[in-house]
Amino acid sequence: MLNVLHLFKFKEVARIISDAIGSLKKGGFLYLKVFSTKDPSYQRFASIAQKTKEKNTFYSNKTKSFTHFFSEDEFLKLFKGHEVLEMTDAVVEDSHPPLGKHEHGIFTVLIKKQ
Repeated sequence: MLNVLHLFKFKEVARIISDAIGSLKKGGFLYLKVFSTKDPSYQRFASIAQKTKEKNTFYSNKTKSFTHFFSEDEFLKLFKGHEVLEMTDAVVEDSHPPLGKHEHGIFTVLIKKQ
Protein backbone atom coordinates (compact mmCIF):
# COMPACT_ATOMS: atom_id res chain seq x y z
CA MET A 1 0.00 0.00 0.00
CA LEU A 2 1.92 2.98 -1.27
CA ASN A 3 0.78 6.53 -0.60
CA VAL A 4 -2.95 5.85 -0.73
CA LEU A 5 -4.00 5.43 2.90
CA HIS A 6 -3.85 9.18 3.57
CA LEU A 7 -7.01 9.49 1.41
CA PHE A 8 -9.16 7.83 4.09
CA LYS A 9 -10.30 8.70 7.58
CA PHE A 10 -8.17 7.07 10.27
CA LYS A 11 -10.99 4.74 11.32
CA GLU A 12 -11.17 3.44 7.73
CA VAL A 13 -7.38 3.08 7.54
CA ALA A 14 -7.35 0.98 10.72
CA ARG A 15 -9.92 -1.38 9.16
CA ILE A 16 -8.06 -1.56 5.83
CA ILE A 17 -4.77 -2.41 7.53
CA SER A 18 -6.43 -4.94 9.83
CA ASP A 19 -8.04 -6.62 6.80
CA ALA A 20 -4.72 -6.60 4.90
CA ILE A 21 -2.83 -8.16 7.80
CA GLY A 22 -5.69 -10.64 8.31
CA SER A 23 -5.35 -11.76 4.70
CA LEU A 24 -1.68 -12.64 5.15
CA LYS A 25 -0.37 -16.03 6.16
CA LYS A 26 1.73 -16.15 9.33
CA GLY A 27 5.15 -14.81 8.35
CA GLY A 28 3.67 -12.80 5.47
CA PHE A 29 4.78 -9.24 4.74
CA LEU A 30 3.01 -5.92 4.38
CA TYR A 31 4.78 -2.88 2.91
CA LEU A 32 3.27 0.59 3.37
CA LYS A 33 4.00 4.25 2.74
CA VAL A 34 1.86 6.97 4.31
CA PHE A 35 1.93 10.74 4.78
CA SER A 36 3.33 11.81 8.15
CA THR A 37 2.63 14.87 10.25
CA LYS A 38 6.09 16.05 9.11
CA ASP A 39 4.65 16.56 5.63
CA PRO A 40 5.13 20.22 4.66
CA SER A 41 1.47 20.41 3.63
CA TYR A 42 0.26 19.28 7.07
CA GLN A 43 0.27 22.82 8.49
CA ARG A 44 -1.46 24.15 5.37
CA PHE A 45 -4.22 21.54 5.70
CA ALA A 46 -4.53 22.30 9.40
CA SER A 47 -5.09 25.97 8.65
CA ILE A 48 -7.34 25.88 5.57
CA ALA A 49 -9.13 22.52 5.42
CA GLN A 50 -12.20 21.57 7.38
CA LYS A 51 -11.19 19.75 10.55
CA THR A 52 -12.88 16.44 11.34
CA LYS A 53 -13.52 14.68 14.63
CA GLU A 54 -10.46 12.52 13.98
CA LYS A 55 -7.07 13.94 14.96
CA ASN A 56 -4.89 14.84 11.95
CA THR A 57 -7.70 14.17 9.46
CA PHE A 58 -8.94 17.02 7.29
CA TYR A 59 -11.61 17.43 4.63
CA SER A 60 -11.00 19.56 1.55
CA ASN A 61 -14.02 21.10 -0.13
CA LYS A 62 -11.81 21.80 -3.14
CA THR A 63 -10.92 18.15 -3.76
CA LYS A 64 -14.00 16.70 -2.04
CA SER A 65 -11.76 14.27 -0.17
CA PHE A 66 -10.16 13.50 3.17
CA THR A 67 -6.46 13.65 3.97
CA HIS A 68 -4.98 12.01 7.04
CA PHE A 69 -1.45 12.64 8.30
CA PHE A 70 -0.03 9.95 10.60
CA SER A 71 1.94 10.50 13.78
CA GLU A 72 4.59 7.85 14.45
CA ASP A 73 2.86 6.50 17.57
CA GLU A 74 -0.53 6.31 15.88
CA PHE A 75 0.96 4.55 12.86
CA LEU A 76 2.91 1.96 14.87
CA LYS A 77 -0.14 1.10 17.01
CA LEU A 78 -1.79 -0.24 13.85
CA PHE A 79 0.79 -3.05 13.81
CA LYS A 80 0.67 -4.07 17.45
CA GLY A 81 1.45 -7.77 17.80
CA HIS A 82 3.38 -7.90 14.53
CA GLU A 83 7.07 -7.44 13.82
CA VAL A 84 8.16 -4.12 12.37
CA LEU A 85 11.16 -5.17 10.27
CA GLU A 86 11.99 -1.73 8.97
CA MET A 87 10.64 1.78 9.34
CA THR A 88 11.88 5.01 7.85
CA ASP A 89 10.75 8.58 8.41
CA ALA A 90 11.77 10.97 5.65
CA VAL A 91 10.80 14.05 3.70
CA VAL A 92 10.99 13.16 0.00
CA GLU A 93 10.66 15.16 -3.19
CA ASP A 94 7.70 14.39 -5.45
CA SER A 95 6.47 15.80 -8.74
CA HIS A 96 3.08 15.45 -10.40
CA PRO A 97 0.45 17.71 -11.96
CA PRO A 98 -0.95 20.09 -10.97
CA LEU A 99 1.52 20.67 -8.11
CA GLY A 100 4.83 20.19 -9.89
CA LYS A 101 7.83 19.67 -7.58
CA HIS A 102 6.98 19.50 -3.90
CA GLU A 103 7.83 17.47 -0.78
CA HIS A 104 6.00 14.92 1.35
CA GLY A 105 6.72 13.64 4.84
CA ILE A 106 6.57 9.85 4.49
CA PHE A 107 6.65 6.88 6.86
CA THR A 108 7.72 3.69 5.11
CA VAL A 109 7.26 0.43 6.99
CA LEU A 110 7.73 -3.28 6.37
CA ILE A 111 5.68 -5.52 8.67
CA LYS A 112 5.90 -9.27 9.22
CA LYS A 113 2.72 -10.96 10.44
CA GLN A 114 3.25 -12.91 13.65
